Amino acid sequence: MIREILQDLAALKSGRKELREFAWTMAIASGLLAAWLAWRHPSPAVIVLVALGIVLVSCGTLRPELLAPVRRVWMGLAFVLGFFMSRMILAVCYYLVITPIGLITRATGKDFLSRKMDPQTSTYWTQRQNAEDAKARLERQF
Repeated sequence: MIREILQDLAALKSGRKELREFAWTMAIASGLLAAWLAWRHPSPAVIVLVALGIVLVSCGTLRPELLAPVRRVWMGLAFVLGFFMSRMILAVCYYLVITPIGLITRATGKDFLSRKMDPQTSTYWTQRQNAEDAKARLERQF
């Protein structure tokens, strides 16, 4: 896990363009959050968020290289969060979708892959219908 995250961080581009994009993105997010807070819950945090947005835009415009460590930490947190969230989403999908389908098909005796052994049969080859037009159908797929 840590090795993957460190590899992702090492492959992260940190040019002036990327740092400016980071500064503007964070400034816009800070401004939107400040606007939402000012509308819903007026508090001193609005001033802090607006000041943060101004600092980010200033640094991003004048000296974007100052934001490289901030971006590195931020992206490290994003990679860690992405690592755990992707596994959590996959686990939820597996246990809430795939597992119930498997249990239901087992309970009903359905065998989608025809894996049951039948000692009476001479072959397990499945004969397909319309085999004569298969060549024409495969040559013109669209």
